[in-house]
Amino acid sequence: MNNRRVHPRRAFTLVEMVVSVAAGSVLIAGMASSVYMATQAIDGESVSEAGFVTSATLSQLSVDCSEALVFEDRSDKSIEFLVGDRDADGYPERIRYSWTGTIGDPLLMSINGGADLEILTDVHHFNLSYETKATSEPQRVLLVLPNAASLTMQDRLRIEQFKVWSLPVELISANASLADYELAMTRNDVAYIPEDVVSGQLNTKLKWSGIGAVWEERLLNDDFGLSQSSSSYWATQIGITTNPHPITAGYTGNVTITKTSQNFVNSSTNGSSDRVTLATNISGSRRTLEVINTNGQLWGGGLANGRRVMLPIGGNSFQFEQLTRDGLILIHRAIEWAGDSKKLVRIDIELQQTSNSIGWTRTQVQPNNSPRVSGP
Repeated sequence: MNNRRVHPRRAFTLVEMVVSVAAGSVLIAGMASSVYMATQAIDGESVSEAGFVTSATLSQLSVDCSEALVFEDRSDKSIEFLVGDRDADGYPERIRYSWTGTIGDPLLMSINGGADLEILTDVHHFNLSYETKATSEPQRVLLVLPNAASLTMQDRLRIEQFKVWSLPVELISANASLADYELAMTRNDVAYIPEDVVSGQLNTKLKWSGIGAVWEERLLNDDFGLSQSSSSYWATQIGITTNPHPITAGYTGNVTITKTSQNFVNSSTNGSSDRVTLATNISGSRRTLEVINTNGQLWGGGLANGRRVMLPIGGNSFQFEQLTRDGLILIHRAIEWAGDSKKLVRIDIELQQTSNSIGWTRTQVQPNNSPRVSGP
């Protein structure tokens, strides 16, 4: 049996009818306004939508930059860096943002070297600028070895010398994976590669790194984009050129850098247009100490993302203990210069979508880790 009580239906009063009609009129007017605004937004994207999308894009870019551990490219129209592990594989992620500089082209983003994704269309302005700050902290050295788990006497001599210079050292084997190298880059400022490393095992793993690189192994010249090839010769002295540079400051003429005749390096004539020769052999016919600064043009194409130094020593059978005081000073200075001594403390970002000023926004980002960077 149904015990629910049924109430008889009551008619509307005149007052209720008037109130209902008035409320309905307001609702219809509001709906008409909403439809009009939606139509305007669909028709060419309203300026408020453009401003929202631009701000959201800038917000994501800012978050990524704030979490950067090491920067591998810094220009006014592109930026590439490593952040911490985000996919639980134990390795950092590589993120890149870029714009061609052509009005109307999209802002692109890629992750871990994947395809470029259009994250913002019809970009009219995108600019990046950077503020760095000098630091007195010692360079952290990534020492590349034939086998980091089995040290030779020559390996130990280099490690002990770096300790004398108060340089923290991390060891890595030449044949380690690119992912392992990228992880190590987040903890170090400069890589040092001795002559007994097999160039084919290291290859180009450090070519595009944002940290500095100093090498003895001459067969790495082409891998780093310094020169097309190289050779070796026997000597004890190098001839300092007239190019002023922090590595050779105070040195002139011929300088003895080894106690006995050792294998020295000669860089080929074909090479980077931006390399600077700091020393030759004593007759001036061989390039034997060369550098490329950050953003310098590389042999074969591309720009250096960090400072690069080809040392004059390091042909086959080179003995590290035969270096003189001047030889050691030049190597120490090379590490200091390549590792640089600046921290990136701020990134200014400007972004505009469409030609309307409401789609323009800017922000300042302070990287949480104050990563070390090369160059200005």
